[in-house]
Amino acid sequence: MKKILAGVVLEFLFTVAHAQQDWQRFVLDDRVSVLVPGIPEKVELEQVEMYNLTISDSTNYSTSIVDFNDFGLDATMLQSMVATDEFEEQFKTGFMMQMEGSTLRSSTRGRFQNFTTYLFEIDFADKESGGESKLSSYSIFVGSKVYTLNYTAKVPRPEDKEKFFSSLIIL
Repeated sequence: MKKILAGVVLEFLFTVAHAQQDWQRFVLDDRVSVLVPGIPEKVELEQVEMYNLTISDSTNYSTSIVDFNDFGLDATMLQSMVATDEFEEQFKTGFMMQMEGSTLRSSTRGRFQNFTTYLFEIDFADKESGGESKLSSYSIFVGSKVYTLNYTAKVPRPEDKEKFFSSLIIL
């Protein structure tokens, strides 16, 4: 009985500590911002502006910006393509190729304000821990750019993923 009670108390304390994280607005660029539970660090990548934050339970929040102007596609061309099945399939294939051994659970194309979005739900092997993690990737196409929010966790907290994704502001 004491073990059960101790387990309940520890779970309660972890839940309270997790819920009390200091979420703050992070500005990706002059048009887009999002809430994150800490201060992301910039990751140096070629042709991608990326920020990453891993919290104590190994949950990861990342944001990235890719400007398709760098690949010869201006805003008009990109926006005419993103709502097509062909472009979505190419984008999804390119995304999944970066995650060897992963499984796409679902893929949804939608709209946020007047912008096309893709939501991918993915299971993948975590090379560091050897366990399995779940990735939710939300991409929104604004002008010539795609902004991607990634939420990765071994044990996802739907309320945290929802808070992260729904906090997106586009000016």
